[in-house]
Amino acid sequence: MKLELYHFQSCPYCIKVRNHIERLGLNSHFEYFDILTDSKAYERLMKLNNDDQVPCLVINGVPMLESEDIIAWINKNFKRA
Repeated sequence: MKLELYHFQSCPYCIKVRNHIERLGLNSHFEYFDILTDSKAYERLMKLNNDDQVPCLVINGVPMLESEDIIAWINKNFKRA
């Protein structure tokens, strides 16, 4: 499964998702793209959503928005460590 998280460092909703991933020890399952420091990541996000809303978790090419939805998906698809 390919998991890409589009985010930026100071976004409170992104921090919430990244902290959850880290708490569960799942960092190695995700590829991170900071849209403020990586212009190509920003362009890819815009093509996916026609918007620059973050956090955006892309699961096998399908975007998911909203931090609570992302956290719920992670909890459903990964067993807690």
